[in-house]
Amino acid sequence: MKKKDPDVITEEEKKESEQNKEGNKFVKAGKIFLLIILMSLQAMVAYAIVKNNYADIREKIMSMTDKGGYYFQIEDVIVNPSSSDGQRYLIASIAFEFNNKGGLTQAESLKIEILDKVNSHLNKKTVEDLGDLSQRDELKSELRNEINNLFGQKMVRNLFFTKYVIQ
Repeated sequence: MKKKDPDVITEEEKKESEQNKEGNKFVKAGKIFLLIILMSLQAMVAYAIVKNNYADIREKIMSMTDKGGYYFQIEDVIVNPSSSDGQRYLIASIAFEFNNKGGLTQAESLKIEILDKVNSHLNKKTVEDLGDLSQRDELKSELRNEINNLFGQKMVRNLFFTKYVIQ
């Protein structure tokens, strides 16, 4: 039996070494290709999420960053709640907060329509609905959505009841 000299490399070993190097190149290229595909998919998913929820995301960011805005006040809205037979009433004053002066200007020009939307919405509520403090935030959200629908875009950032009396 012949002992193999460690310094001598056979043709077969050379071929095997070259194949391993070539295989390693393909594995590295495959990993890079896979990484690029995953990053592209992640970017497309993020784009789709932001595209579908941009208005909500922008509204949330704006409400966190901007303090104070432009306010439009409606004083002493008087309505008879649903099923009260005229025996009960609500007096409310409402302030709408806008992100910009354009919203305030538009609200002033649509004051009559805003009053109508507020009256119609509050008239549909029962005395129990209007008197329940736990539903007050939901009522604010509903009114804000009604007014934003009137504008055709999300312009009302916040809504405040500056007066709210049920008799």
